[in-house]
Amino acid sequence: MAVSFAVAIVVGLCVSFFAGEWAGGLTDAVMAIIIDTSLAYTGSQLAYRLVWKPAVAMQAGPAANSLAPRVTR
Repeated sequence: MAVSFAVAIVVGLCVSFFAGEWAGGLTDAVMAIIIDTSLAYTGSQLAYRLVWKPAVAMQAGPAANSLAPRVTR
């Protein structure tokens, strides 16, 4: 989780810089960085939960379920 947040901060900084949002005052630049970072982090988490996690589960198939511990009675 810390790595994905660090990547989101870097992406947020880059987006804010290339969009020219640092040209305003310090408070405007900080708010732009916060907004861009939160959008990058939210987007990455949504992509993981909606796309990558189901895709990996489909690729693994029923074999992934066989690795789970079984309860026998």
